[in-house]
Formats: sequence, C-alpha cells, structure tokens
Amino acid sequence: MVENLRINNCHFSGGSDAIYFNANKASNVSVNNNTFDSTDNYGVYFSNTSFSSFDNNTIAQRISNTVQPINYIGIYMTGCDGNITNNCIKSIKTNAGIYLTNFNTSKNGIVANNEIYAVNGNGIYLSNSKGQILHNSILCSGNTATKALYVANGNTLTIKNNNLVTKSSVADYPIYITSANSVNNIVIDYNNYYSQRNTYIGYVGANISSMADLRTATKQDINSVAINPMFQNEFTNLMVTDNNGLAGETSKFRGFA
Repeated sequence: MVENLRINNCHFSGGSDAIYFNANKASNVSVNNNTFDSTDNYGVYFSNTSFSSFDNNTIAQRISNTVQPINYIGIYMTGCDGNITNNCIKSIKTNAGIYLTNFNTSKNGIVANNEIYAVNGNGIYLSNSKGQILHNSILCSGNTATKALYVANGNTLTIKNNNLVTKSSVADYPIYITSANSVNNIVIDYNNYYSQRNTYIGYVGANISSMADLRTATKQDINSVAINPMFQNEFTNLMVTDNNGLAGETSKFRGFA
C-alpha cells in the first residue's frame, strides 16, 4: 500500500505517459500544480488511488510533424476517489480529456472547473462512477464524431453549470447519455449545450435535436440552454467573454453559474 504520496510543482515532458501509477491501493495522494506535456498515450494514469487533491495541473498531448498521434487520454482513473479540479487538458487526437471508470463509488467527489480542449474525441467520459460534474468548460472540435460529456451506464451524478460545446464537422453531441434509463440516477440542470453544426444538442438513448426534446428526455434541464458561449479564446481560454444569456458569475468559474 502507498500512502501520503506527493507529486506537486513538477514538470514531466515526453514519453508514452507522464505518470503510470497502477496501484493495488494508495491513499492520501496529492497531484497539484504540475505540467505534464508532450506525452503520447496518457497524460496520467491512476488505479485504486484515493486523492487528497488533484488540482491545477496542465496536461497536453505531444504535437509532432513526424509522429502520428494516437488516441490520447489526459487523465485516466479507475477505482479511484477524490476531487479533480482546476486542470487544463489539451489533445489533438482524443479518446477523452478525462476518462473515469468506477470513480468515487464510495464517496461523492467533485469534477469541477476543468478546461478541456479535445480534438477528434470526447471531453469527459464517465462509467460506473459517482460524483458532481460542475463548472467545467469543454470544447470538442475536429473532423470525427465528438461528445463533450459522455455518460455511459452505471453512474450516479449531479451535472450542473457546465459549458459543453462541440464544433466538429461530423456527428457531435454536447451531451451524450447512452441509455434513457440512466437519467433516473442523474440530477442535471443549468448547463449549456451548444453544437455549432446545430444538428443534435444531445443524445439520451436517441438523438435529441432541441432543448424541448432534451427536457422531455431528461425530465429536467429546465434552466439549461443551447447558445454559443463566446469563449475568450478557443485555443487558450474557455472563460466566456460575457454572460451572453448565461446567468451568473463568469470571471471566477469555468462553465457558468
């Protein structure tokens, strides 16, 4: 068993993965204020780890003129618990910016205030997990199918105050929930679901084309909207330029309040 591990204020560059931590059990681990860049497979990989904090890290996939990028995951966690907050993730060929499976199954952790730039892939993927997904700003773009927030089966979640934006040239979904029955274990509202293609704003067991249809499918989302959030800079800053119809404070939090 690993206890009291601290990975703070470091710079990891290059390689397949910056951190690959395949533990049987680890507790009180902190990963804060690091830069993990120019990796090919994972930014960081953790299993069976309890985090005291995972905060304010910058994670980026390698960009190369000679090496073909592979499907990248910025943060991969399985069997872990804790809070994932204030991280910035950038990838050019994406499996997922954040990929969580069997996460926080015994606790109610938070995934909050993260900024994800995902090209040709998904923003956040959740499976068999429990927690609050709050104040995240996700921009998915490219020329393949993308999903800003991908909710698979077996989750118990609160999803609020997120900016979920897709600008792909093909099928894209700001919110993708695999099964209509999954919403029975989800509290969801106050989100912005914006697709530049304006074909679908979501999927809840079937394609959803309008906010009215989405509210019918989730039986919630009364205060959610579907508008262009007008990010300050789509390459470097996913804060919004002004409220633009999004209620609440925009200077302190990503997403919207």
